[in-house]
Amino acid sequence: MVTTDVVMAWRRDRRAAGFRLRALREAAGLSQLDLAAASGVTNDTICRLEMGRRSPRRESLGRLARALDIPPGELIGGEPLARFLTARETATALGVSESTIGRWIRSGGLPTTKVAGRHRIPSAALLVAGRRGRRGDEGGGGGRGGGGGE
Repeated sequence: MVTTDVVMAWRRDRRAAGFRLRALREAAGLSQLDLAAASGVTNDTICRLEMGRRSPRRESLGRLARALDIPPGELIGGEPLARFLTARETATALGVSESTIGRWIRSGGLPTTKVAGRHRIPSAALLVAGRRGRRGDEGGGGGRGGGGGE
C-alpha cells in the first residue's frame, strides 16, 4: 500500500523521483510502453513522471511499484541508483559466479551500459534481479533487459 508519505516525498523532489523511476524501469529492462502496459498507467503519465513534470496519485504509484515488483518506498528513496558495477561486483552482490553474470548479460537477463568499451550493470538492476529470484540462482537466464555479449 502506498502511503501519503511516499506521495509527499515525490512531490518534494519530482525530478529526483522521476530519475529514480526511470532508472528502476530501465533496470527492469522495460520501455515506457512496457511499463504502461504492465501497470495500467498511461505512457504519457510515465513520461511526465520521469521528466519531473508531474506528481503521481497514490493509485498510480501503487501500480508502478507492483509492475516493477518493488515496495512503493523504493520509488522515492533507498539505495543510490546511478552507479554502474562490473561483472565481478555484480556477481559478489548477488552471490553467483562471474560466468553466470556473463550468461545473464548475453541472454539479455541483465541490462547493461557500455562504459569505456566494457559492459557495466546499473546498480538498480541488482534490486530487480534480487527480487526476481536471481540471488543465488547459478542456473540463471531468462528475464528482461537490454544487453549484449561480453
